[in-house]
Amino acid sequence: MEHITQGGTLVATIDAVLAGFAVAITRPDGTVELDGLFVEPPMGTQGIGRRRVCEACSKARQWGALILIVVAAPEARGFYAGCGFVVSGETPTRFGTAVTMRRHLADK
Repeated sequence: MEHITQGGTLVATIDAVLAGFAVAITRPDGTVELDGLFVEPPMGTQGIGRRRVCEACSKARQWGALILIVVAAPEARGFYAGCGFVVSGETPTRFGTAVTMRRHLADK
C-alpha cells in the first residue's frame, strides 16, 4: 500500500484501457526496487514496458536513490539489459532462480 501513497504505482493506459503497470518501492538500503512490471500481452510491442522502466528511474531519482534494482525472470534478462540494467547476481524465488539486476541512475 505504501507504494501507492508514495506514487510508486506507475500505470499505463491506452484509450482509457489499462495497458500495463510497474511498481517502484523504496528499500531500507536507499535503493529503489522495480517490484513489478506487467504489460497486457496484446500491447507488448508498443514500448509500454520500457516507458514504465523510465518512469521508475525518474521516480527513484526523485526519492534520492542512486540505484534501481530488479529481480527478473531469466527470460526477461535481455529486456532489462536493453533498459540499462546489468546483472549483479542471482536470487531464489518461489518461481525458481531469478536474476538480480541493477541500473545506476546516473546512466542514460
